Amino acid sequence: MANEFNKYNVLVVESVDNMRATIARMLLQMGFKNVYQAKDGVEAISYLGSHHIDLVVSELTLTRLDGLTLLSHIQADLDVRPIPFVIISSIVEHSLVKQAIEAGISQYIVKPFTFLIFKERISRALNQPFAIHRQPSAVNAVANVSDNQPEAFSILVVDDDAVVRQSLNDLLRPNYQVTLARSGVEAFSICQRDPVPDLILLDIVMPELDGISLLTKLKDHPETSHIDVIFLSGEDSTHSIVKGFELGAVDYLVKPILPLELAVRVKNHVENIQARRQANQQIDQIYQTIKMKRDYAELLQNHLKNQLTLIAESATMIKKNVHHKTQVETISSIIADGSKRMKQLIDVILTLHTVEDDIYPCKPQKFNIVELIEEVMRVNLVSLNQRNLETLQVFDDTDIKVFAELDLSRSMFNVMFQYFIHTSPRGAAVKVIIQRTDDAVVCMFANNSAILESECRLAFERNTTESAIGNVRYGLYLASKIAEIQQLSIHLQSDSIEGTRLWVSMPTS
Repeated sequence: MANEFNKYNVLVVESVDNMRATIARMLLQMGFKNVYQAKDGVEAISYLGSHHIDLVVSELTLTRLDGLTLLSHIQADLDVRPIPFVIISSIVEHSLVKQAIEAGISQYIVKPFTFLIFKERISRALNQPFAIHRQPSAVNAVANVSDNQPEAFSILVVDDDAVVRQSLNDLLRPNYQVTLARSGVEAFSICQRDPVPDLILLDIVMPELDGISLLTKLKDHPETSHIDVIFLSGEDSTHSIVKGFELGAVDYLVKPILPLELAVRVKNHVENIQARRQANQQIDQIYQTIKMKRDYAELLQNHLKNQLTLIAESATMIKKNVHHKTQVETISSIIADGSKRMKQLIDVILTLHTVEDDIYPCKPQKFNIVELIEEVMRVNLVSLNQRNLETLQVFDDTDIKVFAELDLSRSMFNVMFQYFIHTSPRGAAVKVIIQRTDDAVVCMFANNSAILESECRLAFERNTTESAIGNVRYGLYLASKIAEIQQLSIHLQSDSIEGTRLWVSMPTS
């Protein structure tokens, strides 16, 4: 099988020497043609000007010219072709990660990382190089990536003293999956298997291969360089402690070890490792959200273009039929409806960029919900006709007041109705129901057809697929966010007996 990486040249930009060397080793092991190294953004620009670079892997924070500034330089340089850009960082703050993704990075990898995660993300960056900023139509959905972690958190205890091994085993086994090794050689062999340990408790003084030498070997191998190591040693000299930390140990305990202290320190490191894994998954979710917002905005923009085309064609038809009053009135009505539809689309697009960040200035007021629903139905008339859908209106009254944010409610019902249009079978009847209850008004869309249980379960989730229904489902997710902002209750139910029902309860005061 041909190596998928051997035709690419990659540039690693990292200010920390040993981290830069580790990343370079990983890339070389993956089979990249050439791996160049730069210690900062300024040096990276020099490489980009003198070498053919196919991929940039950069730390976010650099001593000179940070990662995002380097990315901006590449994007602005007309002489440099678009290059996939991967950020590696220990920073997981949501706003900064989102800023990096929206700036156009291809992937964001949280330090420290496993070789498998690193390889998968690098491969994804090359296959889907410009996830947000460039070539947006070519993006595939970003899958949630787990860290391939075992069912229980795994700890490898390495000590040549059988009593120490057994006592640590007794202490840790109730909460962790514990493996014991009596020597550095045995421990290294264990670390070559899959899955590798999540954490190693390592004695320094051992025959054959001591702890310092073992840690050095682990850090030299891409598959094991990410493993957190806690040194356990009878040596309490400053030299030994400093040496351990220089090699990448995360902690150092001097024997004799207090069981409670060890348990607490292990627990803290386990939580840190799990937090890093969760951070990678959260970053995937940020990618997913930004991607879906963009996809849904593109869908709305296409609808907007269609309405503009319709209005332009109608204007031409008026010129041709200027002396036929009836036809002019009909065409004028089409233009008026198209204009209203455009306004609603623009409202939804504007809402899209505010509701998910919870920054929409909500100003509730009383309004006639029947008039609003009828307006939504009118502006979606073309879509209804295209799918040959009939609407049946069941209203308790023509003047039913609710207390909510008018513009948000308009956007919410618009995307709810669009969802129902796209999920109803062609030729079906869509019921539009507005009913008063004791303290609220229920607005419901219903038909006699059932949708899949999985579709019903995922309807309000962000995760979706590359499809028309996926984009419409994101609209329903947007509707749920609008409902959440207004503290409204939105529901979707479906079964083979009563069909599908999508409704929201709105207060009257």
